[in-house]
Amino acid sequence: MTLIQILPDVQAALNLTAVCLMTAAYYYIRQQNQAAHRACMIAALVVSSLFLVAYLTYHFNVGNVKFAGQGLIRPIYFSILASHILLAALIVPLILVTLGYALKEKFAKHRKAPTGRH
Repeated sequence: MTLIQILPDVQAALNLTAVCLMTAAYYYIRQQNQAAHRACMIAALVVSSLFLVAYLTYHFNVGNVKFAGQGLIRPIYFSILASHILLAALIVPLILVTLGYALKEKFAKHRKAPTGRH
């Protein structure tokens, strides 16, 4: 088995790890433990970046993977895929803005960014 063949499993593990880290970060900030929150969020950013590298490496080497499903599942799949691609592209600047506020210790803006909610 080659590295390219295991990358989808690596990507899934990295995504799960990022979700766990962000969940822990949310818990820690609700407990007002800024140090633990910060550590978890930095770790989540690193893990998510590793996911992006793995994802791009996989698709650079494999190319497009055709969806073989037929019938009703096909438009459902492509609707989900289209929204996923759009949201994946939009999240990058939102992460950078939120991270910028945190690094500048503008916590009121950081807390509200980018949705405006508390």
